[in-house]
Amino acid sequence: MAVIQGADAPQEQTIKLEPELRGIAEQALAALELASQKALAHEASPKQYPMPKGSGHLEQLMHARLRQRPAATRRAAVAQILPRLQSGGSNFAPSLAPGLGPAAGVDLRSTTPVADQLERKVPVASFKPQDDTAVAASKAALFTALELRLTKVVCVDETNELGSDEIDLAGVSIDATGDPRKLPRFTVHSDMDSGDKVIYNPPRVFARFPFAADTQIRIDGKIKPVGWPRSHQVTFLLCEVDNGGFPDFVTAVYEKLRTLVAAWVAKAVGAWIGGPIGAAVGAAIGKIAGWVMDKGFAYLVRIWEDDAFTPVTSTIELDGPDRELNGKRGGTVVTSARRWTWKQHGGHYQLYLDWHLTK
Repeated sequence: MAVIQGADAPQEQTIKLEPELRGIAEQALAALELASQKALAHEASPKQYPMPKGSGHLEQLMHARLRQRPAATRRAAVAQILPRLQSGGSNFAPSLAPGLGPAAGVDLRSTTPVADQLERKVPVASFKPQDDTAVAASKAALFTALELRLTKVVCVDETNELGSDEIDLAGVSIDATGDPRKLPRFTVHSDMDSGDKVIYNPPRVFARFPFAADTQIRIDGKIKPVGWPRSHQVTFLLCEVDNGGFPDFVTAVYEKLRTLVAAWVAKAVGAWIGGPIGAAVGAAIGKIAGWVMDKGFAYLVRIWEDDAFTPVTSTIELDGPDRELNGKRGGTVVTSARRWTWKQHGGHYQLYLDWHLTK
């Protein structure tokens, strides 16, 4: 199973949100978008659109990345946004999150961070997370960890960059508690041309989730046990080396989003915190953060003309440490091959992977 056989593997699917999570997800997406607009507005008129005080706010992360882009690219991005911010006295451009807009009351001229302004509008979730199925300590666990493994990277067409592509891959994993972890960047190939393939035989372990490391989660100041089922995610950051520090930027934004989303989810489910809902809340945090990253960074790459590839996220849910990937005993410990495809910047790349249970 080290090398993918056959013509192709099933294309991965983007994250789908349950209706009860959409309100918080759209709020987090709006925070990402409005922070990027604030960064552009500040670039054009720093006195009119001042940055928040302190450090680590989304606006500041966005502006630091913006300053890494060429001057012509910055000017073009500002030209797309600033007229909409200034037309009719509006303080923001239309958002991709349809549930939020003028009603959100966000003022990009304020020094109050966008996320803090939006927090006043946190929607009350209409769901009660299902209680975890607690796993007794005496229950025999067949498996102790889950791995995401890379099997192949294919350059169908190289990008518009002069010469061959030098392709790196980095990522962010999200465990069952919703916590992100930066996955080290490595070089896939330093001289990639159309038709080139890099095959990992045996498969290369890209992310690992030890089950014993995800036993507790803090929700609204309370420590809750994490039972089962559990959700795990990995976001892939494919980039051409000339693109600079894009993986570091994405990781920093991911960590900030996770903090915001965790607080908003805890607030929304506060009435139900009495039950053993650790895994359910962790899954909600991870799913929302991954969805926002997929949607929000597609927006950033388009508006900023960033030559990075849009982050994509693979996800899996496990029923328990005593169950195979089909939810039963005697099933499979390796998923079928999966594939992600990027078609951006004149290039076409494919990434093949699988998930693997280990003992």
